[in-house]
Amino acid sequence: MEAVIVVRQYLSRMTRSELCTILTCCFGTAASSTLAIYDSFLRPIFPNILGHLVSASVMAIPACFVLSKILVPETHIPLTVPVGSALSDRSPYADYEGNGAKESAGESSERNSPMDAAIGGALDGTRMAVTIAGVVILILGLVYLLNQFFGLLASLPSPLGGWFQILTLRNILGALFLPLTVLTGISLEWSELWQASVLIGRRLFETAIPPYQALGVAAAAGTLSSRAVVIISYALSGFAHLAALGIFLGGTVALAPLRRREIVRLGWKALFAGTLATYMIACIAGVFDMGNPSILGTPTVSPPVIIPNPVSSPTSPVQPALEVPTPAESPVQ
Repeated sequence: MEAVIVVRQYLSRMTRSELCTILTCCFGTAASSTLAIYDSFLRPIFPNILGHLVSASVMAIPACFVLSKILVPETHIPLTVPVGSALSDRSPYADYEGNGAKESAGESSERNSPMDAAIGGALDGTRMAVTIAGVVILILGLVYLLNQFFGLLASLPSPLGGWFQILTLRNILGALFLPLTVLTGISLEWSELWQASVLIGRRLFETAIPPYQALGVAAAAGTLSSRAVVIISYALSGFAHLAALGIFLGGTVALAPLRRREIVRLGWKALFAGTLATYMIACIAGVFDMGNPSILGTPTVSPPVIIPNPVSSPTSPVQPALEVPTPAESPVQ
């Protein structure tokens, strides 16, 4: 989300398709701080995971561009097209100067001194942080309410309660993501395929951290093959979940408040495109995986620590060894 601040001067003048592309890239890629968390979960059984996660973030960028342009085609001419060109159907926001927050407050978007730039950056960061916090609390509250609702249904007496013990939120998400999971070619075994679909589906409500942790546990237990571990690792690498929806929508709206309605409407499409982008790079990872378990890397096993026996110094007298009597030599009481 911090990368959007770099182009905040252009956000209010971007076309609808460009806004969708930026949001899709936010959902389809991952921050370096979260990559370290994912690496800590999978490194014991997947030593090469960090390189794969970095590759996944790089591969997701063109995938996000392609899918966002398919979902929201470009119908206006971007601001970067020269004014004197033959293209004339420009964006309705092309002549708008500065971002919405500063213009609405009657402030200039230009920075006249380093101190002015520092203060303006601090105000932008504070505004974005407060907006993100509010929207994230809203999204997570709705998710928690939905989880409590399903838990209440599961606690009802039979037979209704028994149905909802099987029809859980995780199983519903696993069923929704099952067709896309099948297309990745993870496995032909139903149990492994269903487990992978549930793991990927959990990301939508629980963020990617609990699924990555569960993936490490399942891989260590041997319930998932090396091919499934690689493909699931790529499929989970993005920020395509509801908590990120609050982060990205709240942060982008704080930087371009006049485009709030468009940004909110594009949020769900961008989330869908980001999810498809992670599945796309998972398919590419599956194509290059030939079933060799060495793709996971060699787990590093620390050598056993050998503690040497204490050696007496030459000057110290040698203590005689204690003789322990054998059962035959023990005195009879």
